[in-house]
Amino acid sequence: MTIDFKALLDQYATPTNLVAANIGLEREGQRVMSMGQLASTAFPAVFNYPGSPIQRDFAETQLELVTPITTSAAAAIGALQKLQTTVQRTLAPTELIWPLSMPPALPVATNQIPIARLADPLAVRYRQQLAKVYGRRRQMLSGVHLNIELAPQLLVELFQHQTEFAVWQDFKNAAYFKIARNYLHYRWLITYLFGATPVSEARFFTTTDRPQEPVRSLRNSRYGYTNATQVQVSYGSLTRYLADLQTAVATGQLSAVKEFYGHIRLRGGHQMTDLAKTGVQYLELRHLDLNPLAPVGITVEQVRFVQLFLILMLMLPETAAADQWVASGTARNQATALTPPWSAPLRLAEGTDLLAMLAQLVDRLQLTSFQSSVQHAQSRLRHPEQTLAAQWWQLIQSAGQTAAALQAARRYQAQQLAI
Repeated sequence: MTIDFKALLDQYATPTNLVAANIGLEREGQRVMSMGQLASTAFPAVFNYPGSPIQRDFAETQLELVTPITTSAAAAIGALQKLQTTVQRTLAPTELIWPLSMPPALPVATNQIPIARLADPLAVRYRQQLAKVYGRRRQMLSGVHLNIELAPQLLVELFQHQTEFAVWQDFKNAAYFKIARNYLHYRWLITYLFGATPVSEARFFTTTDRPQEPVRSLRNSRYGYTNATQVQVSYGSLTRYLADLQTAVATGQLSAVKEFYGHIRLRGGHQMTDLAKTGVQYLELRHLDLNPLAPVGITVEQVRFVQLFLILMLMLPETAAADQWVASGTARNQATALTPPWSAPLRLAEGTDLLAMLAQLVDRLQLTSFQSSVQHAQSRLRHPEQTLAAQWWQLIQSAGQTAAALQAARRYQAQQLAI
């Protein structure tokens, strides 16, 4: 069943209901010592309690900071800043939070990369399985996950003025899956603008199968955080999405549903399997590299841009079947990820059109707080040297990436401790 979301949004979207989204952030990052080596200390015990917003991811050294749900980009970044300040005040002065998605220089011996020492033996076994399938080195990649629920009042308004869906949750599922498919098709633009992993550090790659660095985003490429190619999950509908995930687990392609590393996850309750009962409640965007130029790895401008980009994804038509539409987007994103940081976008005309539509949306609804996000993106599209990957590449030319990352980490530590 198809529905003209663009016509509905053109008529019923308002400055209030369009941007009043619920937003949460999950920021990962490695703990390192003053020379850039992985920290040898244990995860701080003070944070080790059920429901803690400061957690471990794969490794004992890999922090994960989880904000509460907020109602604006500024509030989300503010909440993340508070969590990071709390961590910095707890860590020893010589211990820093590595500001890059690519891990620091890793130990020669793989078994010296410490899996998180958790109390739950099932959680430890799950990480051991990940290490076996993907390798510990790849699991050390970090990023930012952006969780967004469209403004409930916006979706209610649209539902009340359409006739295609009689059931509220069916309508909401259709809206989120349409956003997901279009986002995955056009995600290359996000990778172009915000990709920030041009080079790796020592011993991340241990074979000859590696890219010719520098690139725009190692993490977004096939060398990054991705499932095996045989894991195919359809975004055609909720039924197909859940069936493919369950099949992947049943056939041993995934050890658990949570092992699916798609760039977008459709989320409902606490577990992904809760979707069958709850329907889609929000989107989890998983492919954002840490921004090394931002103290907490992401900026208000970035969150606002992605928030607006999702609205555009709801409006745009799809010109191919769901699986084909997503697959072509995957290929385009891969190609963009592996281009040099200073190169012009491979799809300049399409990017220009997308940003023009965003600018029109901002102007029509007078979304003044979002204006600079779109304007900066337009400038970066014309001037690739302004993208995050290019800026970071330029910064590391004199002293190297490790020195630049440590300098940034010390600066962010000092800023946060001074708050």
